[in-house]
Amino acid sequence: MNNSILLSIVIPIYNVELYVERCLLSCLNQNISISRYEIILVDDGSPDNSIDKISKWLDRENIILLTQSNSGLSVARNNGLLYARGKYVWFVDSDDWILENCLREITSYMDAEVDIITFCAADFIDNKSYRRFEYTIDANKKIEGKNLLRREVCQHCVPFSIYRRAFLKQNDLFFLPNIFHEDTEFSPRAYYFANSVFCINKVFYYVYQNPNSITRTFNPKKSFDLLVVSKSLSSFVLNVTPEFRCCFNNLISLSINAAIDGIVGSKSDMSRFMIELTSRKLYRSMLNAGKLKYKIEGLLLYLCPSFLFFLYKRYSLLRRIVK
Repeated sequence: MNNSILLSIVIPIYNVELYVERCLLSCLNQNISISRYEIILVDDGSPDNSIDKISKWLDRENIILLTQSNSGLSVARNNGLLYARGKYVWFVDSDDWILENCLREITSYMDAEVDIITFCAADFIDNKSYRRFEYTIDANKKIEGKNLLRREVCQHCVPFSIYRRAFLKQNDLFFLPNIFHEDTEFSPRAYYFANSVFCINKVFYYVYQNPNSITRTFNPKKSFDLLVVSKSLSSFVLNVTPEFRCCFNNLISLSINAAIDGIVGSKSDMSRFMIELTSRKLYRSMLNAGKLKYKIEGLLLYLCPSFLFFLYKRYSLLRRIVK
């Protein structure tokens, strides 16, 4: 490993020709030497002109371009992580961008050897930025990741945190491949293992509300994948210390609710979804959640899943009408 590299920025690229240049330039327009950080671009078999849009910068000595057949965001991140040489790794989405000249401040916290450095983010809508959240009580402190999980204040969007690479390796923290909502599955595990998290109450990351983003387009697979996430976390929770199992069961229950809320598809899709929904792992997690709402839903899921599904969809419809 090259010990001089403090940070590896991993950027998966797929169908982002309108945005990738802005993202890359934000990472290049920084206030530390290019010898101190690397940018790993992972071309996920993008069929558009994304790579052409940034070709003039590919000869920079701190830029590496990896290519793979289209395998999805998780695999692209995993491959970038395996190639990374930096002390820390930042996963940045290619239609978003980071604050220019923020790396000097961010890297100044790396000497403390914290497992995760987390910070604030803002949504960018109609040429205006809107801050998503704030760190107040926890700002500029080292905190155990489990405490953030217990208080439900940790951010599950992976680009809002930077991870110590050795920490990820030691805990076998990789992204579950071939699914949407990979952050929802990855982040709770990472925060559970993190002995130290440093929270910065500043906006360093900007989320572009891209209408064509995979997170904002209709796909029934998203609901099925939320059940995959829920089952994966249900398996993980078996090895979690008892006092934190409630936190994970709440997260699992929230994902199940989101899956039911979002599922729309053909008759065969709906039938298959109901079969997946009735997994023993899922209703057990809900029954053992810390919130009464989830416990009741878990009981209904065990006794009569179709009735729970009916109630939830009617409630979701009413909620949308009220909004």
